[in-house]
Amino acid sequence: MVSDIIVAGLGKSIKDFAPVSQKYITIGVNDIDQFFSPTHLVVLDPPRRFTDKRRETICTTGALTIWTTPEWPCFKTDQRRRKITTLRFDNKSSFNIDRDIPHFRTSPIAGIGLAYRLGAKRIGVIGMDLLPDHHMHKYANIINEQLKKLAKMLLLKGTILVNLSPIANLYSLPSAPLSFIKEKNHASD
Repeated sequence: MVSDIIVAGLGKSIKDFAPVSQKYITIGVNDIDQFFSPTHLVVLDPPRRFTDKRRETICTTGALTIWTTPEWPCFKTDQRRRKITTLRFDNKSSFNIDRDIPHFRTSPIAGIGLAYRLGAKRIGVIGMDLLPDHHMHKYANIINEQLKKLAKMLLLKGTILVNLSPIANLYSLPSAPLSFIKEKNHASD
């Protein structure tokens, strides 16, 4: 059983993590393969939302499994592909973490839900930095509110969610060093 998973976004902190990423079980989003090939890839946005170069990076991923919506023709017959359906995670919808994969503004949130569904007891987030020069920064407060709710929900289920990035604007999550997450070959310790 999986005990620890790192969910990787595309923020600046991913550059420092990329050289050691293969030591961990990872869930990366979108064109994360520009930095490293994750264990699992999550792509929720349709192909039209990406440039040609980003689409090519996504379609040539080295991930072991690919969790995507049906709009991606390059994965139509790919044996690694798994269908993913998400439910908007907000104050209006009834949400069951055991049944639903959350989605709210940014793909790493779906990655967190997938990590839980794959059995993770410790989930670390890196590359979800929400820094002032990033287009998602304007949503930092509301994303942090949703992460706080998600972390509380996960903790009630026995799963800990932490921020692994020293530069991230994720004030709603406790910070932890990378060593908090066990490497692949130590996952059963």
